Amino acid sequence: MTRANSTMGLEDGGCARNHRAAVFVAALVATACCFSLVPGDTLAGSLAQGAALAAVALAAVAASRPRALRAPRLCDGRGLLAWALYVLAVGLAAGLASLVVQPQGAALDASPLHVMQVVALCLLTAVFEEGVFRVLALDAFAPALGGGRRGMLRAALVSAVLFGALHVSLGEAASAVQAADFVAVAQTACKPVQAALFGLFMAAMYFGTRNLWTLVAVHAAFNFLYAGPQLLAGNLQQTYVTGNPIDFVLLAVSSVLLLPAAHAAFRSFRKNSKNV
Repeated sequence: MTRANSTMGLEDGGCARNHRAAVFVAALVATACCFSLVPGDTLAGSLAQGAALAAVALAAVAASRPRALRAPRLCDGRGLLAWALYVLAVGLAAGLASLVVQPQGAALDASPLHVMQVVALCLLTAVFEEGVFRVLALDAFAPALGGGRRGMLRAALVSAVLFGALHVSLGEAASAVQAADFVAVAQTACKPVQAALFGLFMAAMYFGTRNLWTLVAVHAAFNFLYAGPQLLAGNLQQTYVTGNPIDFVLLAVSSVLLLPAAHAAFRSFRKNSKNV
């Protein structure tokens, strides 16, 4: 047996390949435990929580799809590279807009330590979300939804909806409705859509690259460009449902701007993709 065949046997012949759905569910359970046990209401707490979540994601990916942890290749995912740059441009535009509408007197803390902490938080969040909601979720859903390109498309849509739905809690939605706060209700409806559009694009990138680190690079950069200015200003929001009209406008506009990238991702499933 060649070394390459031996490696493939280790990765694809064990229980991880046959029970990727179980690995995904186990990762979700561990994720819930991390959110419950590690508070994230401060930047330091968010970093600790993010580190725990990223560790869960990396361990699960290593058990389920170790090849996704290999170094990325420049030739992978070239069909969506231009769209990835477009998505980052959307994040940059939203981030700059949030700077313009900062309250008077708000100042950015651009000290090296604070910037490093914000970058680390964006990176850890990307590792967790891409590991669990792209690598693990898509590998679990695609075979169960028929396999092939149709299975990949269905898996991408399901994972995108799941990813979007988890960005707003039922409690937040109920509170917004009970308070008859139109802006909060609109945010409750809009944030899952925005996250789902982003998730659909990232799903297409995963099927085109099969590499976690490529996804992490794009996601972390988007996080920093989109939310970095707010984080540097010390605005560590615990919810996307703020009731602030300006926050809603930025959310709605960025959602509309993500539509072309999501459409490109949808169309990419008709073109060449790596096999499941």
